[in-house]
Amino acid sequence: MKNHFTLLYLMIFVSAFLFSCGEQEEPREDIAWLNLRIENMKQDQEFGKYLNILTGTYEGITVYIFGNCCPNCNSVAPVYDSEENLLGFLSFSEGEGINFNSIQNVKVYWKPKNSACNF
Repeated sequence: MKNHFTLLYLMIFVSAFLFSCGEQEEPREDIAWLNLRIENMKQDQEFGKYLNILTGTYEGITVYIFGNCCPNCNSVAPVYDSEENLLGFLSFSEGEGINFNSIQNVKVYWKPKNSACNF
């Protein structure tokens, strides 16, 4: 009987984990410009599977990072605030652009259903 409960708890845990790690297909906030960009990204048949939007907090404000995981692309990731103001470009080096380490609570905001990115 104990094994049945252990198995049941394990199944519930795995199901909850898989559900929480699911794809973010639809936007969660009503930001018109962001929703329009997501709709445009969904239409990209060639590179759409590489596109994603991350969100986090930078200097006390919510930011949106437009990134991709394209293995053959040399690209930059613009960082916008909620009003669609370009704050700069993401950097992993000190003193250049917006350093990724200075952004807190980074989460996936959106990625397509057929995403090639591993988060």
